[in-house]
Amino acid sequence: MEIGNQPTIEEIGTGSVITWPWVGVEADCRYPRRERSGGWKFQVAVSFKGRPIHRSDPNLSSASGKKDFCRLLDDRFFKIYGYKPDEVGIDWGQIVEDFSTILIDQQRMSSPEVLLGEVEDTSEHTWLIDNLLVEGECNVIWAKGGTGKSMFALFLGTLMSENIVDSRHRLTVQPGNVLYADWETTKRSMANRVIKIHAGLGISSESKIVYKHFTNPFSEEFDIIQELVHKYDIKLVIIDSLGLAMMGELSSDDAVNTFFRILKRQQTTSLVVTHANKQGEIFGSAFVENNARCMWEARKTKGSYGSGEIDFSLFLRKGNDIPDQKPQSWRMTFDDVNTVYTRVDTFDTDAAGDLGYYDLVYKTLRRHDGPMIMGDLEDSIISMKTGKQKPDQVKVGVSKAVSGLVKRDIVRQDGGGYVSLAN
Repeated sequence: MEIGNQPTIEEIGTGSVITWPWVGVEADCRYPRRERSGGWKFQVAVSFKGRPIHRSDPNLSSASGKKDFCRLLDDRFFKIYGYKPDEVGIDWGQIVEDFSTILIDQQRMSSPEVLLGEVEDTSEHTWLIDNLLVEGECNVIWAKGGTGKSMFALFLGTLMSENIVDSRHRLTVQPGNVLYADWETTKRSMANRVIKIHAGLGISSESKIVYKHFTNPFSEEFDIIQELVHKYDIKLVIIDSLGLAMMGELSSDDAVNTFFRILKRQQTTSLVVTHANKQGEIFGSAFVENNARCMWEARKTKGSYGSGEIDFSLFLRKGNDIPDQKPQSWRMTFDDVNTVYTRVDTFDTDAAGDLGYYDLVYKTLRRHDGPMIMGDLEDSIISMKTGKQKPDQVKVGVSKAVSGLVKRDIVRQDGGGYVSLAN
């Protein structure tokens, strides 16, 4: 090895390609894995002048692991070329020490320190799909099986990739290319779904969504995903689904944190589809919610795949640095040819009771022909809140909402106990 030379480093996907150009050696290092002992393992593929020498997964925190890797490189090199590597200036011990130090330092490295007063104001968020997906962030949608969450993710991807604007959806969508990274179904099934979505939208063009089915864990496929993101200038990556992409390790805090840490390295918007458990809560570690910038629960309120119609509502369960979003509801109607999505008023669904009291008071009065007696207004909202809150709690909520709306001159309340809209 020549004294004073430094290897070149190119960060790619989950790792780096490190090169010692003066001796023609390259180490492609990917898929970092933290061992329970605290050490780090990487998949390392070493080549000499473009010809593969050896690939394995050494523990680069272990002296014996590095020593064994050097021995394997020595044996393989001699077997291929018939002479020892030191005859051409290759010192495997130094090379392994170089990339071990570089890779482990990268894993331990945090972002550089800054003066907060010099940080550009980034308080304003941008919606990729207003108001569902925050641009440049990890977004999550979860639901019980049979709710249609994967189909809805494909629908959103279609709106983006086809630049569709439709008053039935009441969404503002930034156009862009979409990658559907799938661990659940097959390309044939997804192609059939998207054909029906196109038919429901009244468009005859072929889908522009880039689709790829994966079988290995997300951490091993991330480099391929990165290559597709760059190749097709992808603006949204849909991951379907989290559990299968993590090979069932959803309950592991460390595995979940590793998944999102790797996902955030792709520096583009993502929508992660995941499931609910038997209790109807999001399945797995609490760090799924902790790592999401924006998280929606989808809850089916009516219908089934057998009936040809499903109503479901979306509830924002987490939104970092974004305004609180009201529930939104959708009706999906489908047959052998078409799948049609239409926005509906949550007040007209079985999820009406999940609306806030201000909305319930306002919408109930708006739908009523003339003023309502306060007791009738309370009874109407109690019926929507059945199973969610006790009647006495509902009456308190209604009373506070009416008082607040009166102060804002939205509702009027007269001395006879009647309540009505001000306009």
